[in-house]
Parts: sequence; C-alpha cells; structure tokens
Amino acid sequence: MPVAWTITGGAHADVSLASLGLSQLTRTLVNQGDDRCTFVQDGAAFDGAPLFAFGSTVTVKRAGVKWFVGRVVAVPRAGSFRGESLRYELAGPWWYLENLVYQQFWKVPDDPESSAPVLTDQRRSTLILNLKEDNTTLTTRQQIKDVVDYAAAAGGPLAIDDSGFPALTVTLDEGRDMTCAEVIRRQLRWAPDASLWWDYTARSEEHTSELQSLTNL
Repeated sequence: MPVAWTITGGAHADVSLASLGLSQLTRTLVNQGDDRCTFVQDGAAFDGAPLFAFGSTVTVKRAGVKWFVGRVVAVPRAGSFRGESLRYELAGPWWYLENLVYQQFWKVPDDPESSAPVLTDQRRSTLILNLKEDNTTLTTRQQIKDVVDYAAAAGGPLAIDDSGFPALTVTLDEGRDMTCAEVIRRQLRWAPDASLWWDYTARSEEHTSELQSLTNL
C-alpha cells in the first residue's frame, strides 16, 4: 500500500501532494544548520501565483505523521519549450535561530539622571553568556534552552527538549549582536561530540518542531 503524503500551508490543509501536482519531494537534515525540504509543482505557470507564498510555513506529513516543518525561503521558477514549473524550497526551524539576534535582560535605570533610579529588566544584544541578570550562572544546557525559548517567544515555530543536552559549567563569554544560532554553537564548542536534530513529530501543534540533542557526556 503506497504511503500517503499530505501537505498543510496557505489555503491547503492536509491535502495530498499528488492532488496539487507536487512531486520530487526531498529532505536534507543538517546538524547545527538548516534542514531543507524541496518539491516541484510541474506544469505550474512560470508567472503564476505559487501555492505557498514566500515566508509562509508549510508542514509535510507522511502517513499522517509530521515529516517536515519549514518556512518557504525560495520559489525558483523554470520555463522552457518542454514546460513550466515552480520549485519550492523550505528551511527548517534552524532558520529562525540564524535570523534572530539573541538578547538578554539587563538591569537598566528607568531614569539615569535620578538620584534613586528604579532598575527595570530590558532586553539588550550586549551579551554575557552563561550568566543571568541576577548574577547567577547558567550551564550550557540552561543557556541553550534560554536561547530557544527566546526564539519561540519571538514567533519561531519551535520548542526544545533539553534533557539530552550537556549541562556543563563553563567560563563566561562576552559578545554582541550574536544570532541565536551562533550562541548555541558557542555553547556546543564545549561538547564537540554533541549532535542536534529537530524532532518534527514531537509536538501536537501543526507547525511546531522540537530541538533535541544526543551527547556522550
């Protein structure tokens, strides 16, 4: 019995790929990088509107189970005397980590000129990694979880199961204007045998994936 492949995105909800004329489905998984998924809409007009708009989120399911969740990052168009087509390129949840600058809370005076200012928590891209604003330290596991939670709060369709991440106490690391992905990579320099992957089946939410890790530490 053939496997049922369905897709959700835009105006389409759990529609079979075949019914939309989609084929050549491929998936590439990358440690600490963008997972990618591509498929082709053969026969689509070169200048026609795409089924899935640039920047939208698409979920592909295999036999009813989430197989890939990604953001449309490119819709290359092809046309020749043989025919026309659209090709869709989806980037996995790591895309959100690569394209979001991480910010930490800092205690900032509400009125710098006041003799008795009130300190408030404000986000800044000046970073001291593995240290919280209350001067308590964070392990590598806690710092990575804080980064992913920050990205999720900013609108990224992602979550984290941090149970498999290395929990190391490391020296403080200063930085500025670093992306969430860069912060995670810096944390994992302390655990070079750790590998990351997105579990696309872990969450019940349609467009959410969960970051997980495996390490020998």
